Amino acid sequence: QTTNTINFQRMLLQLEDSSRSYRWAQTKEGKIYLLSIGKRNQKINFRLKNHSLQLTTSDGGTMPIVSQVKDFELEQLNEKIYLFLYFDSGECYESNLLLEKYEKEEK
Repeated sequence: QTTNTINFQRMLLQLEDSSRSYRWAQTKEGKIYLLSIGKRNQKINFRLKNHSLQLTTSDGGTMPIVSQVKDFELEQLNEKIYLFLYFDSGECYESNLLLEKYEKEEK
């Protein structure tokens, strides 16, 4: 249990690191994704593959962020996003991601 707690906290630190300049956005269909503002609005999606939660970028990059994951959910509520992680062990962790919503600049 301690390992999953530590891994979850590390993942949150990676996602919320201000140097990454992540913002969140939604497609018209409601799918939540991240934008890396520092990299010309590079689109970043969450993906579960082989029990590893990964971030995949629009330019083809992949970064595993936490392992031993059975499933995950991203939900938007009151202009915030919430991440739910379900580990193989049966544990579930949730957090409000401390990321700003992406607002398209008016030109």
